[in-house]
Amino acid sequence: MPGVTPGPGQIVYSNGYGLRALARAEGGRCRHLGIAADTVAATTEGIRRAGAANADILITMGGASVGDHDLVKRSLEAEGVAMAFWRIAMRPGKPMMHGRLGAMRVIGLPGNPVSSYVCGYLFLVPLIRALLGRDRIHHVRETALLGRDLTANDQRETIFARASKSARTARQL
Repeated sequence: MPGVTPGPGQIVYSNGYGLRALARAEGGRCRHLGIAADTVAATTEGIRRAGAANADILITMGGASVGDHDLVKRSLEAEGVAMAFWRIAMRPGKPMMHGRLGAMRVIGLPGNPVSSYVCGYLFLVPLIRALLGRDRIHHVRETALLGRDLTANDQRETIFARASKSARTARQL
């Protein structure tokens, strides 16, 4: 939690605050179900709590790495989640998933705070808008001129790159 020194392999918890702000700005009501320990049993219990709370959307964050540390996917599959996709070719945000458990939508977001927020913006916000019956579901796309070339990329598309306004551009505004 904020104010606590992270241990090895840990980061300060910030994802929940940003994602709750995104959801609330779109009209969503949020319920924090706690932070699950890094075990399949604790992760599965969290999924069950969401079902018992009749959540429309379950959001998981982190635990979506490859191999033995991939607790979320194992737990979701054990509970019967029908996966629509697992992993995306996008930077940031590769370990991202979506599925359904009955009527509940499930979105698994990356643990990295920037990746989590970007994926929440791109996937969670349109889902909330659709569930609320909004006319405009998708974000308005904007383009910009880069000040320099991007470095070589792997198979993933770079959707969001960190940027800042130049001093010259800021003065013109």
